[in-house]
Formats: sequence, C-alpha cells, structure tokens
Amino acid sequence: MLLASDAAHFYDEVDDGLLFGTFTDLPAMFATYRRMASWTADGVTVVPGHDPAVMARFPPVDPSRPELAVRLHPTH
Repeated sequence: MLLASDAAHFYDEVDDGLLFGTFTDLPAMFATYRRMASWTADGVTVVPGHDPAVMARFPPVDPSRPELAVRLHPTH
C-alpha cells in the first residue's frame, strides 16, 4: 500500500494522469504518476491524500459510523 499524501491528491491523478492545479516541476509530477501507475499494475494499492472517494473505496472501521474512518486494505 502506498499512502500518496500530496504526491497524488485525488484518484483522477493516479488513474488518469490528470494534473493537480498547483505544481513546480511538471516532468517530475508525470514521472511520479508513471511510478505510481507501475506500482498499481504490480498490485500496490495507492491511496491519494485528499480524495473523499477513499471513504467509499474502503470498508468503514465502524459500520454504524462509516463517515469517521476506513480500514485501508483492498476490498477485492
């Protein structure tokens, strides 16, 4: 598992290579996206740092309060 933090803010960056709005080094950003894509292809789960979709992609810690926290492990 890779906790991408600010290297990938949203799944669109990881899945589609879309640019985040603020960056200082475009070639380095694309190199990072390619590296994350290769890890994903090898079975690594990438978790972006700021995407609300993380809460839907992983199971809740407490099913009665799913909005609080999720278990970071693949659901498939």
